[in-house]
Amino acid sequence: MPHVLPNDQEKLALYKTIESKSSLPVGYQMIQCDSISVQQTRNFTWQLSVKSAPEKPRWIIVAFQTDKSGNQEHNPSIFDHCNLTNMFVMLNSRRYPEIDYDDRNFTQQKFSRVYGDAAAF
Repeated sequence: MPHVLPNDQEKLALYKTIESKSSLPVGYQMIQCDSISVQQTRNFTWQLSVKSAPEKPRWIIVAFQTDKSGNQEHNPSIFDHCNLTNMFVMLNSRRYPEIDYDDRNFTQQKFSRVYGDAAAF
């Protein structure tokens, strides 16, 4: 959790607010992580749900790992491309990205267009 150290002038203002027993709005970030195990298959659909919270989701991060859960011989911080051929997100009946990519190749590090569009999403 980040810590904020106010200067003396702001400290005095905060102390006065605390002494007056005023309400202080405090923002927070909710983190939700969903994961599933996928059997070897060509197609699968994963429907994500958003738990009720005051914040709207800002990111969708998708990562694949093979044979790393509970295995100390493999590094779980390194993800696998799994020969992924297509992936998209349907959000409010709109598809992101709107088109399929034919020019990406993860083994040859050719995925800059995919990454750029995902970052813009």
